[in-house]
Amino acid sequence: MTPLEYRAALTVVGMTEGTARELFGIDEPTSRRWETGEQHIPRGVALSLWLMAAYGVSTNEAQTLSKSPRLIT
Repeated sequence: MTPLEYRAALTVVGMTEGTARELFGIDEPTSRRWETGEQHIPRGVALSLWLMAAYGVSTNEAQTLSKSPRLIT
């Protein structure tokens, strides 16, 4: 995932940078490095965003799932 694709995916799923940091457990400098291409965007993050966009998973749903792993069976 390129930095441009990352920013576009955040927009498509309606996720702010702050919410992305919280959901993916990263700090602001890491988020900034992903956005500028200084650091590779992990495959799991890219996959999560692509699946959220493809299946219409809202930010709220993703946050709920991330906090309640028992919901995923």
